[in-house]
Amino acid sequence: MENTREALLKHAKRVFYEKGYDGATVKDLADAAGVNVSLVSYYFGGKEGLYRECLTRYGQERFEFAERMLSSVDETALTPEDFKLRLTLFFSEFIEAQMREPEVAGILHREITNPNSDLLQGFGNIFIRHFEAIVRFVLLAQKKGIVRKDIEPQIASALLISGLVHLMRMEPLAKKLYQRSFFDPAQRGELARTAVSFFLDGVLQKHSLNESTGAPPSRKKTPPLKKPSAQKRKKSRG
Repeated sequence: MENTREALLKHAKRVFYEKGYDGATVKDLADAAGVNVSLVSYYFGGKEGLYRECLTRYGQERFEFAERMLSSVDETALTPEDFKLRLTLFFSEFIEAQMREPEVAGILHREITNPNSDLLQGFGNIFIRHFEAIVRFVLLAQKKGIVRKDIEPQIASALLISGLVHLMRMEPLAKKLYQRSFFDPAQRGELARTAVSFFLDGVLQKHSLNESTGAPPSRKKTPPLKKPSAQKRKKSRG
C-alpha cells in the first residue's frame, strides 16, 4: 500500500495537469489522494510545495540519466559509433519518460510556453542542466572531429529536443489521424532511431558518417542536355 506522501504526489500530477496550478485547490489534491486536507501542508508546506516536488523529482531523474549517459564519457575514447549509440539511448529514455508520466510532461510544456510563469524558478535550473548536458556532449564530439565545426551545439541540441517535445504533444492527433501512438514501444523505438539519424545526417562529418552509419550512395551527375545540331534539326523537320 502506498504511503500518504507518495499518494499525494501520484494523484497531484493528474489534478495539476487537468486543472492547472491556479485551478487546483488543496481540497482537490487531498480528495484525489483520499487523504485529509491538512496533510498537503504537513508533507509539502502547501499546494506550491507539492507542485514543485512533482516537477523537481521528474527533472532530477532526467538529469541523473543525462549525466550517466552523456557526461560520464571518456573523452579520448569517444567514437562516431559511441556518439550515435549514446544519443539513441538518451533520447529513447527521454521519450519513455514522457510516456510514463504524460501529466508531468504536459505540465512542463504548459509552464515553459507561459511567459508569465514564475513557477519554473527554483526547479527550472534542473531542466537547464539537463539541456546543458546534451550541449556539452555535442561540443565534445565537435572537438573530437565527429561533429562538423560549423554546427552551433546549443542550437543543434535545441532543435532536436524541441522537435521531440513537439511530437510528444502531438501524440493524440497522430493517434487519431494515423492510428500511430508513442505508447506503443515499437513506435517509440522508431521515433528515437529516426530522430537521431535525422540529427546525425545534419551534423556529422562525412568521414564519420561513412564509418559509423554508412554514407548514402553517391549519385552520378546528370550530364547537361546537348542542343541538337543544325543537321539533326533539319532531319527532324524534313
